Amino acid sequence: MKKKIFNKVTLITSPRGRIGTTTIANNLGYIFAKEGYLTAVIELNRQCGSSPYLNFINNDNTDKSLKTAMESYDEEEIIKNFMQSKHHDGLFTLSLRQHDELHSLYKFSSDQIQRIIKVARKKFDKVFIDSGMCYVDNGFIASLNIHPDQIIQILDEDIVSWHKLKLYEDFIKNTNMKTFSNVITIINKHQDLLSDKLVVELKREMKILRLDRVYTIPYLKRIIKANNEGELLADIIPVTKNEKRFVKTLKSLYEEISNPNTEKESKEISKNSKGLSFNLFSKKKHKEKIGDVEKGDELSAG
Repeated sequence: MKKKIFNKVTLITSPRGRIGTTTIANNLGYIFAKEGYLTAVIELNRQCGSSPYLNFINNDNTDKSLKTAMESYDEEEIIKNFMQSKHHDGLFTLSLRQHDELHSLYKFSSDQIQRIIKVARKKFDKVFIDSGMCYVDNGFIASLNIHPDQIIQILDEDIVSWHKLKLYEDFIKNTNMKTFSNVITIINKHQDLLSDKLVVELKREMKILRLDRVYTIPYLKRIIKANNEGELLADIIPVTKNEKRFVKTLKSLYEEISNPNTEKESKEISKNSKGLSFNLFSKKKHKEKIGDVEKGDELSAG
């Protein structure tokens, strides 16, 4: 039996590109689709999107794309641009095509991006917005303005990523978005390259990180091979220890995201929140939660 999802729209961000937001968004999307939820992944990549490759979709010979959806004001036409994954008929993606111009997303306003997300919220059971913080001028601001129910912040073990995140802290606080009290942090491509002392120091500096909601996902060479071959690791039988850890952590994330207790927690946050900084870094000692881890029908707008 499906759980009722209170975190309907999840924004997945990172302080810079190539950290793994698209890979994680699509793999989580597959798990939700497999559990019976009609799921959408909206990839706000200003350049060529990766989601079609991950889902074995050829959208280069069609007008369906994020760019086309942006140009439409009609709900039915917007929905037609979502393309069905070859991995599961309940998973749909929306992104730019190979031949869309590099500056395609620059041409559109935040209102246009918000309109697409609003339509997706109405149509789908679960929506993942893949929007790295490096797209702060359009994608990130737009997705913040629609007030996602939950945020997944992804870091890797490059010290530059951690320090770059710190640069965004003041900007994020100025948005006064209360949903930052509902944050999950993922350390992706984990190889134990950062010292524990340094990690603790960085977490102490960056209050946006919730110490009780941190997951680690191991570095996997197979990720690149899977991406090139149109595979989702959540859709394969894991073989190596790290692959098993990867799948195990995705399932743990699914359980947390779909947690039916979230509605009560969200109401309590909304009632007490005075802004972004509320409850982001509790004075209470948190127990760190580590997930110890080494086709194509059109949608109707109905």
